[in-house]
Amino acid sequence: MGKRRANDRQPAEISIEKQLQHLKELLEISKAMSIEKDFDQLIDLIVDAANRVMEAERSSLYIYDPETDELWTKIAHQTDRFRIKVGTGIAGQVAECRELMNITDADTDPRHFKGIDKKSGFHTKTILCGPLINHEGKLIGVLQVLNRKTPPHYFTPYDEELFQAFASNIAVTLDQARLTEEYIAKQKIEHDLQLAREIQQGLLPKETPEIVGFELYGWSEPCDETGGDYFDYVPMEDGTLGLVIADVTGHGIGPALLMAGARASARAAAQLGGSIDQLLHLVNNLLAKDLGGGRFVTLFWGVLDAKARTLTYSSAGHGHSVIYRAADGALEELESTAPPLGIMRDLEFPVGGTYELHPGDIFLMTTDGIEEAMNSSSEEFSRERLREVLCANAGETAEKIGGAIRDAVKAFMAGAAQRDDLTMVVLKART
Repeated sequence: MGKRRANDRQPAEISIEKQLQHLKELLEISKAMSIEKDFDQLIDLIVDAANRVMEAERSSLYIYDPETDELWTKIAHQTDRFRIKVGTGIAGQVAECRELMNITDADTDPRHFKGIDKKSGFHTKTILCGPLINHEGKLIGVLQVLNRKTPPHYFTPYDEELFQAFASNIAVTLDQARLTEEYIAKQKIEHDLQLAREIQQGLLPKETPEIVGFELYGWSEPCDETGGDYFDYVPMEDGTLGLVIADVTGHGIGPALLMAGARASARAAAQLGGSIDQLLHLVNNLLAKDLGGGRFVTLFWGVLDAKARTLTYSSAGHGHSVIYRAADGALEELESTAPPLGIMRDLEFPVGGTYELHPGDIFLMTTDGIEEAMNSSSEEFSRERLREVLCANAGETAEKIGGAIRDAVKAFMAGAAQRDDLTMVVLKART
């Protein structure tokens, strides 16, 4: 490590006793630092130790933030942080050039950034400042000691050697503490995300309703720990059953929260009664108040009248539904009838039609993650492949049809990263 020294005055020779005392202090400090697990308290410990070892009035420990290329420091045992750009002031220049600086007259030295003095009310006279480098040669931070309290009242060549020994130890300790803190933070995030996933999965139907003359199967797998897709079976006021599938833009925590809100709004609306178009009008107005930043929800709401064996639907921008006809193998697309939910208030959501369901007929609704699932060659699973799997397994139960689609999508992806949530509902009319 190079040095920049404002003077080369040689103080009296340091006694062996004094050197041994410093060595003992460094060993004790190293032990104390290795025990401390809290990062903020470790900073305070290092600052106190630097004052004691270097016989300084005050010390500052700057931590390097590689994301912003800044140094931050706590102000005198407070929780507030003061930030400076690398290259600004003594500490910033030390971080930039990675060389020791010894300043004997801070008042007249143009490199001294006086912003911190103004903020803290402290008068800096002399400075010894050096970089903290880990074993990989990466900058961890900068240590700065101010105003030597004892004669000669400036920092000597011996002080520089003592400082560098201390700084090397600090760099290793801070690097280990940072890695430990990052690991703990990561574990906490993973735990919180797992908890969020369990909560979200708990919002999906826990049981599949028994419907005379029909089989029902639903499945959803988020892309991340949490997702923006959901499906639901909603009991309607007139005794019919609402079949709902929805997709919030994006995936992750944000869309998951919006998904929970959309589900709650849909269920609340269903309790009020009314036709599908009226329900979606109400849900849209509720969501339009909360969504922003280009967020929206595509949602398909089908109403199954098991006694009449009919399905009536309205679709808010959700065009991924089809009816398979057992009589001739034909496929009927159920197109979107209105824009997605949440874009603006007071939109209309007309009914798309009412369809009779005969024995063997299958109603399938999915989110776009199924059709757009990609393999390692960036090729999409596609609507055509989905229809082929549906037709090839049309003679099976609803659960086996859903399982065949799920397995086909997974096999197609063949280890490629899942890029979107995967959700589907299969309804099959029995004899």
